Amino acid sequence: APSFEQSRAMAALQKEAEGMELHLCPTSQSGYKGVWNTGKKNLRYEAAAGSHRLGRFETAVDAAVCYAKYTASGAEAASKWVATCEA
Repeated sequence: APSFEQSRAMAALQKEAEGMELHLCPTSQSGYKGVWNTGKKNLRYEAAAGSHRLGRFETAVDAAVCYAKYTASGAEAASKWVATCEA
């Protein structure tokens, strides 16, 4: 079970964006499944689904939206969603 601090942080996260329900993850540093901080100055967050790298993004929410679009669309539409997310 998530700790009190993790639960509080999760409550503050954006749960929906661009019409997509975002995948929250209490054990992820970013708070979103498939999203992590790269430690770089620009494009600080990266998204991946399994072995599919989806791209780098300025915000964790942008990366989480891309992950949500990818998981909702299925593997065959991946390239289309990745192009949309990186545009």
